[in-house]
Amino acid sequence: MPRKPGIPRYRRKIVRGREVAVVTLRDSVTHTRRDFWLGPYDSPESRARYARLLAKWEAVGRRLPQSGPRPILAAGLTVTEVMAEYWAAVSARNYSSSHIAMLRSTLRRWREHFGHHPAAEITPGMLREWRATIANEVSTDAARRATIAVLAMFRWAASYELVPIEVYQRLKTIEPLRAPAQRRIGPAPEAAVVAVRDIVSAQVRAMIDLQLLTGMRPGEVCAIRPCDIDMSGRVWIYRPAQHKTAHRGHERVIYLGPQAQAVLHPFLAGRATTACCFSPAEAMNAWRAARHAVRKTPLSCGNQPGTNRKIKPAKKPGLRYTTTAYGHAIARACVRAGVERWHPHQLRHNYATEIRKRYGLEAARILLGHCSALVTEAVYAERDRQAAMRIAAEIG
Repeated sequence: MPRKPGIPRYRRKIVRGREVAVVTLRDSVTHTRRDFWLGPYDSPESRARYARLLAKWEAVGRRLPQSGPRPILAAGLTVTEVMAEYWAAVSARNYSSSHIAMLRSTLRRWREHFGHHPAAEITPGMLREWRATIANEVSTDAARRATIAVLAMFRWAASYELVPIEVYQRLKTIEPLRAPAQRRIGPAPEAAVVAVRDIVSAQVRAMIDLQLLTGMRPGEVCAIRPCDIDMSGRVWIYRPAQHKTAHRGHERVIYLGPQAQAVLHPFLAGRATTACCFSPAEAMNAWRAARHAVRKTPLSCGNQPGTNRKIKPAKKPGLRYTTTAYGHAIARACVRAGVERWHPHQLRHNYATEIRKRYGLEAARILLGHCSALVTEAVYAERDRQAAMRIAAEIG
């Protein structure tokens, strides 16, 4: 029997070596066409989905949905195929660079373990075993965040019918990961900071110095821009555009004294007011210029700058440092210097300890931007035990 004119046809298409049912719908206003995958060809489920999709399309005046992945039945989809659809959706959202970096690392690890596995057959045991591997290789906190990211992906996939809802319901039944007793984080060792500071780039060195002089968080020092600094007074005032407690309505004010101003001044000259002061691209250019300056090969023998540079490198330095890139720069420098590894946030502990020792707990609270002195007391400001030991030696 000939089909009714104007009704899109249910047809067969080979997708990645499998027979998939496909229907092409056309938008009645924009006249754009879009393929919708329905699942295994000639299966009852795909026929039923075909009917539902046509009914919904007719009900909205033959308009296509504005967003969302192609509807496709869960049967036969691999983890890699689900991840591809999920990443396309996540990339369009306005997530922070650190969250995108965490998500990219998590999905890469998940693909390495289960990339070719059918997504509908992922079990809680597989997720639990993978989570334990992450906890052993990295940390318990990283494993917890990775697990949340994987569950979010399967929740999204279930909402778009890429996997059966039962898959997500099974996965979210796993018990929470219990963190071991956390080691108290203290200030970075002074000798290790000095050793690292001598071998890093000028940009990273300035960021370290600013943290020691002002108590900034790593994200705040990475994001500093000329337009965020009030330079009208003797003491400059830096108000980050984004900070940790902005969602609570708190204001973050960082005071830059003469020493901090001297550190920052070379990175302000000739810079656009909305550009970040510290740039990996500038650090790379300075490193290349320094290498070229000490070369002894004549320019006529292939020593021209840029002659051996890739036209389309896989990865290029960015225009601003992220907290991850900043931490990696310090970690690599620790290995090169052969010193104990430390991370940028410990420099905030160094600053808090020094301020509390010299000016008291209240001054440390104000300069660190804490609303309560309890946070300063419990987390950042290490006690000055030398005074206690001296008193005990005198009266004990």
